[in-house]
Amino acid sequence: MGSRTLFNKKSFLYPLLSGILLTLSFPKISWFPLAWVALVPLLLSLEGLGYRESFWVGWLTGISHFTSLLYWIYHVVNHYGKVPMPLGVVTLLLLTSYLSLFPAISCLVYKLLKRKWFFPPGIAMAVAWVSAEYGRGHLFSGFPWGLIGYSQIPWHTAVQSMDVFGVLGISFLLVFGNGVLHSFIRHGFNRKVALEVTVFLVLFSANYIYGIRRLHFVDKSMDFSESIKVGIVQGNIPQDLKWDREFQETTVRRYGELTKEAIETGHPSLVVWPETAVPFYFGVNIDMSLKVLKIAKRYGIYLLFGSPGLEYRNSQPHYYNWALLASPRGRITGVYAKEHLVPFGEYVPLKKLLFFVHRLAEGVGDFSAGSEQQKLFDIGGIKVGTLICYEVIFPELALKKRKLGSNLLVNISNDAWFGDTGAPYQHLEMAQARAIETRLPLVRCTNTGISAFIDAEGKIRGVIPLNKKGFLVKQVAIPALVSLYAVTGDILAGVCIWCSMLVLLYALYDKIRMNPRKRRNKWNLNLKAS
Repeated sequence: MGSRTLFNKKSFLYPLLSGILLTLSFPKISWFPLAWVALVPLLLSLEGLGYRESFWVGWLTGISHFTSLLYWIYHVVNHYGKVPMPLGVVTLLLLTSYLSLFPAISCLVYKLLKRKWFFPPGIAMAVAWVSAEYGRGHLFSGFPWGLIGYSQIPWHTAVQSMDVFGVLGISFLLVFGNGVLHSFIRHGFNRKVALEVTVFLVLFSANYIYGIRRLHFVDKSMDFSESIKVGIVQGNIPQDLKWDREFQETTVRRYGELTKEAIETGHPSLVVWPETAVPFYFGVNIDMSLKVLKIAKRYGIYLLFGSPGLEYRNSQPHYYNWALLASPRGRITGVYAKEHLVPFGEYVPLKKLLFFVHRLAEGVGDFSAGSEQQKLFDIGGIKVGTLICYEVIFPELALKKRKLGSNLLVNISNDAWFGDTGAPYQHLEMAQARAIETRLPLVRCTNTGISAFIDAEGKIRGVIPLNKKGFLVKQVAIPALVSLYAVTGDILAGVCIWCSMLVLLYALYDKIRMNPRKRRNKWNLNLKAS
């Protein structure tokens, strides 16, 4: 047990402050420099606490951060799921309570690394935090939304090393910087702190110099690369009308008209429509399906669009979230079924256990995940890897597309669920990170925004704003670039996880080893007393 209790101002308010500062570094506010100091109050609050108290202090930071960052989840379940306000609040708090376990565990591991293995504070917190972020992105299907490294996307030069270490590499540097600042505030500039500051400054400088040089190289490569002209169409169909059967023809007509304008304006080879832009089961509703194919044939373009899919196997229906590619001849030449589905949105996990949740997912249905071995789309020799909506937040899915030979990433999404919240802006920044990590251009097309062209540097080269109907045509450069991250993956995160797991096992072994000794001492004391 620590020398301080949990319920005092320092142990209660400081963690909450850290959570709020973290949230302010993300969109919509985007005060990204705050991320470099956001964890300092948390680290100060951990001083003098034992392991149990440290865990709960980390949990408080998580609750403060995730509730303020993911407030839009309440909007989704309340407005579109028709969930009453109290249950909507409970849904949000249940999710954020679970997510808060990860910063809680990181604070526990931080304490162990410092006390058991004598790690410097900055390194200890960086190792613990990155391990927890990796775990959050993979456990129980994963939810890597809002990793701290994403906050630095606006500081373009500083994030170019994502093509070496991924977004978690930026997370490591950020948390290390917070730890070094905490050490300086707490202990001044003594020998140990001076060494920690020096190591951080070397890593920070190397990261920044790499960013400058890498941007220069990628710029030159894009000047001499092959390219394709692409059009994106944002229909801005209200979510309340999207699945109205009487509005289906109006929806297809709107997309057809915007496509015609895009063709007349910029003559693209490929036109992209958003996720489920076609609001019916493609191939089942024959008349409406043919109208879509005729648009591709009429204008002689490749048309990539989203649609719900339905297939029967053994007389049983299987529903999919599809992306389809129509050729200039008006034929379907590629189908991609979404691999990573949204829990409680596209399917209900553990249905036998969570039998009471089915009504929350009603109207969406239980979708089936697509195969992990799906082919890329081929557009005149250019290989296109497709990511549907939520899939763009998972680095491993984008890396898989690149390893399969993709030259271009396309992300189609329907962010109408989010309304005018910070979520569409946060979603866009994660798409930018995927472009940097893979060194592939990424075309993002959404129903209500934010649709954008993102180059291989992660820079936005064109955008259709949120809640606006429109189209945009751009020449997309496709440079032949190397991404070390595509080869090595999350090697840095792997090292952090090994350190965290080993120190946890060591602490567990130490506790088991000490317990018999404590029992013997207690027995001897009882004998003496008798």
